[in-house]
Amino acid sequence: MKSGSEDPVDPAAMVRAAAEVLVYAPLGLGAKLVEDTPSAVDRLRQELSNARFIGRLTVNQGVARVRSKIDAESFVPTSPNERVEPTTPETATAAEPALEVDVAAVDDVPGGDGVPAADALALPDYDTLPAIDIVGKLETLSVGDRRAIERYELAHRQRRTVLGKLSQLAEQ
Repeated sequence: MKSGSEDPVDPAAMVRAAAEVLVYAPLGLGAKLVEDTPSAVDRLRQELSNARFIGRLTVNQGVARVRSKIDAESFVPTSPNERVEPTTPETATAAEPALEVDVAAVDDVPGGDGVPAADALALPDYDTLPAIDIVGKLETLSVGDRRAIERYELAHRQRRTVLGKLSQLAEQ
C-alpha cells in the first residue's frame, strides 16, 4: 500500500463547490420561496375560509337540532288525548329550518323549468365536483352564475354546504 497515492485536491474545484453550497443554493432557495409564497398564502387563506364556513354551518345545524329537541321536550300536552311524539334523528332533521329560496331567481330563466343544464354552469364538470371544491370557487363567480348554480343545486343534489355558501354570498 502506498500512503502517498491519494488524489491531489484541486483548490479551484473546492472553491467552486463551496461557492455553490454557501452562495448559490441559498439564493436559489430564496428565489423559489419568493416565487411560491403568494400562491401558498392564497391557498391557505382559501382553506381557512372554507374551514371557517363549514365550522359555522356545523355549529348552526347543531344549535338548530338542540333547539328543536328542547322545544319538543318542553311541549306540554294541553289535553289528555294529545300525544307527544318522541324526537328521532329523522324528525329532528325534518324540523330544521329550510334554506330560503329566491322564487324570482328560479323563474328568471326563459323557457323550461328555469333549471340550467349541468354543462351550462360556470364550473366545468359541476356534477363531478365535491361540495368543498364548489364552495371554494363560488366567490370568484358572478351573481348570475351563482344563481344558476343555486337553481341547479336546488333541483338536483340540494347540498347544504353549497346552498349555505350561496346564501352567505348573497347576503354580502
